[in-house]
Amino acid sequence: MPDYKRTEDTYVNPYNFVSIGDEVRRSGVEYGELTGILSCTLETLTPLFVPNTTKDWGGGNGVAAHAYDFYSHEDMSQVGAFPVEHFPRPIIPGSALRGAIRAAYEAVTNSCLSTSDDENVLYRRTPVPKTEYGIICRDGDARVLFKAEKEGWPVDRRGDHQTGEPIGDGYYLRGEDFNRKNNDAIMRFECNGNTRIEITRFDEEDANWKRLYEVWRLYQQRDGNPKGVNQKKGHSGYKGFFDAENIPVFYSNIGGVYYMSPACITKEVFSHTVKSLLASQGRHQPCDNGEELCPACRLFGMVGDEDKGGSRSSRLAFRDAVPAEEAADYSTWYENRRILPILSGPKVSATEFYMVDIPGAAYFNYDYEVHYFRGQAVRTRIENPQLRGRKFYWHRNSVVEDRTNTFLAQRTEIRPVKNGKKFKFRIAFERISRDELGQLIYTLTFGDRAASNAHKLGHGKPVGYGSVRIAVDGLSLFSVDSETLSISTEQKSASDYAWTPDDSVAIREYLKMTDFKNAPQNVRYPLGDKGGDNDKSTYAWFGINKEKRLNALKPSFNDALPKPLDKEIFVYGYEARGGNKTGNKTGNKTGDRTGNRAPFVEATAPEPDPAFNTATTAESGSASDHAAAPKGETIGSLHPEFAKLFARSDGASIESVKAENAPAGSPLRDFTEKDVKSAIKLCRNRAMAKDHYRILMGVRAVKETDADYRKWQPYFKKAGEALKEIRVFYEP
Repeated sequence: MPDYKRTEDTYVNPYNFVSIGDEVRRSGVEYGELTGILSCTLETLTPLFVPNTTKDWGGGNGVAAHAYDFYSHEDMSQVGAFPVEHFPRPIIPGSALRGAIRAAYEAVTNSCLSTSDDENVLYRRTPVPKTEYGIICRDGDARVLFKAEKEGWPVDRRGDHQTGEPIGDGYYLRGEDFNRKNNDAIMRFECNGNTRIEITRFDEEDANWKRLYEVWRLYQQRDGNPKGVNQKKGHSGYKGFFDAENIPVFYSNIGGVYYMSPACITKEVFSHTVKSLLASQGRHQPCDNGEELCPACRLFGMVGDEDKGGSRSSRLAFRDAVPAEEAADYSTWYENRRILPILSGPKVSATEFYMVDIPGAAYFNYDYEVHYFRGQAVRTRIENPQLRGRKFYWHRNSVVEDRTNTFLAQRTEIRPVKNGKKFKFRIAFERISRDELGQLIYTLTFGDRAASNAHKLGHGKPVGYGSVRIAVDGLSLFSVDSETLSISTEQKSASDYAWTPDDSVAIREYLKMTDFKNAPQNVRYPLGDKGGDNDKSTYAWFGINKEKRLNALKPSFNDALPKPLDKEIFVYGYEARGGNKTGNKTGNKTGDRTGNRAPFVEATAPEPDPAFNTATTAESGSASDHAAAPKGETIGSLHPEFAKLFARSDGASIESVKAENAPAGSPLRDFTEKDVKSAIKLCRNRAMAKDHYRILMGVRAVKETDADYRKWQPYFKKAGEALKEIRVFYEP
């Protein structure tokens, strides 16, 4: 396996998470007596970019796929070329201010996570191939998953065959093309006698069926653009998969949850969702009931279901921020045009960063954790996985400009506003309480941390853009005379409404992450180097992180995302030892293996398959003659001939073992020395168990008339299934 080592380079991941606090306290809106206006000043501490999307100059300019100017009230749609000599009056839209301040207010007041993506499914590419095979058939309104056997079908014999098409006594499963792909698959019903083996049944509203549909959907093209798992233009999206009457699938069963897919290595769609995870973590899911609202939704408003109390309007109005001093020429406000580094959306599938670490587990996702027993993965369902919390970005004292990427489709050109520029804006509030006003002022200014802390706003936050500081310059309160209906204004000091949050881990994390004055060094996504012709990349880092401590066949997380309050908030880079493309084939070096996670805990031996202990009546004898194998017995001990074969350590030849242990007619008589050595080696590696257990059990090339074989056949079958289920192990 490739061998990797840590480098001396350290990286503070641009984002981290503020822990989710105690249970959200919800109630209906209680209107207060305060109505007025907060007058504020915003100063840019690093360059700021909010795009004017009325015009995209990209594509045809030969520089970048997209090109935007800073936001203004000017309609740029009729401007032919990027405005090099034209400098519009820069504006920060109130909606951008509102979004940033609401996220901060939610953290300060332990409110719901209103902008969490609670509709889309959670998924991740499974690191281990599925070795269970099935065929889904209709039974009235139900769907039934039957157990199946798989046989390879060479890709050069594909022709026009489509998924679900009968071929011989099986059903064809057409895969997708990739390098070195040799075979598609034929699935055949696996039977007990003449009876198909039913695994489970469900209707089309069943969660298991819906997850299969979501896996398939992730491969589909939408609006002509590849979406989801592959991002390949040549991917067919498993054409016709759901049109088949009998659908061949790969699957696994973990804690009663079935993960089905059209490929053995693919995405797994999880049963847990962001909404269900947040609900289990102190009810932090977005509010949807107008009568049960968190502090932020009571103040900022929310869109709710009509059958749950409806929506609630906001009691705040954020005005656009305009230059603090008007000018006839704003050319000094703008940076030169530049290329943003490649930025992508949040990778929620990176569970080693987005989930609370599970000490002792080698690997984990939103549904299950993985431990290893004698090198074999044992997966256990997690009933209550936890998200890390609210996502915020670290400040950095400088911005990153992309000077290396020459791929036009990935380049975005921008013209940001410089640092050190001041804007002014107002927030109108209506019928809020004294506490709500104090919480809002604290959220804007950070209270006694006003000189050091700052917000993040606009695009490019991971690479240093958008650090801004807000000050409250004035507070005007309005009152209405009940008799004359005249409105009077009273000027107040914001300090009169001072409010401080309770001390908690979440607040300390929030204040550390928003500390601009003491921003950490080397804030950037971590880089890994697989050597050879490969460039350093974040993609390589995450790949190496899954295979460094063990290996690629036994995925594990070497490093998890540190917590904001940890002594070391960085991770190290990785590189191939020796710098060659595949690394040295000597395994990872002692002392260089362990990342920031706790040592892995080995799994306990799984319970044998219950069917393994069932007394079986065979043609050649009664149940009493052939009692069930004792619980926990190894495969090798199911038959004395195999037990002796597996236990041999004297280097005896296969022929001498046969002569001593295999009577005439025994299945061992048909084994060659190569068969046995291959069987032992393959089963020790636990790879492709479905095919290899047949060699191990002596099912190949046996005589149908061998009574001894027929007598033990039920045990061979159960033992093979147990090995395939990874529930019974042996020591070769």
